Parts: sequence; C-alpha cells; structure tokens
Amino acid sequence: MIIGITAPVAALALEWMPIGEKRTIWFQRSGAVTTLFSFLGAALAVVTSGRLYTPGSYGQLDKIEVLKEFKTQFIWAEIGLIVLSVLGTIIWGYGDLIVRQFLIYA
Repeated sequence: MIIGITAPVAALALEWMPIGEKRTIWFQRSGAVTTLFSFLGAALAVVTSGRLYTPGSYGQLDKIEVLKEFKTQFIWAEIGLIVLSVLGTIIWGYGDLIVRQFLIYA
C-alpha cells in the first residue's frame, strides 16, 4: 500500500523525469503503479488470511484464534486496497486532466 500511495506523490513532487516530459503524464503513469500494487496487496491479504483459515476445512485452533484477533485489520486492509485500486485507476485514466485542472504548475 505504501508504494501505491507513494507513486503519485513522488510523480508530482520529484524532479526525476526526462527532459521534455511533462509532470502531468508522469502523474498519469503513476496510476498504473498504484493500481498494480493495490492488486498485489489485495492478493497478499487474501493469501495470508486463507493460510490462517479456509472455510469448509478443518483449521488448527491456533490459526483460527490468530485470524479472529486480526480479522478487523484484514477487513480494513481489503477496504483500503479496493479504494486505492479505484483511485489508481482514476489517476491512470485521467491523471493528466486532474493535474491540469487543480494544480498551477502543470
């Protein structure tokens, strides 16, 4: 999630783009990175919770207790990753227009 959030911020804040490239295009491209890392994070959350307990099968009591303890964190992580993937997709599709509309230095 941190990489997905950092990509658009870095695209706007850092001066590391090639000569002749516009900041708006780099911000738009960062949406692809945000979307990719949000999907990777969501997959990791699903795999991790699935290792703790798989519905319809027998689980070790310790794993089920750990899942119960962290269930709220898994839910919040999944919600956050869904929101991040939607924002990344919007940035990926319309990032140049967003920057031109709201930022002066575009």
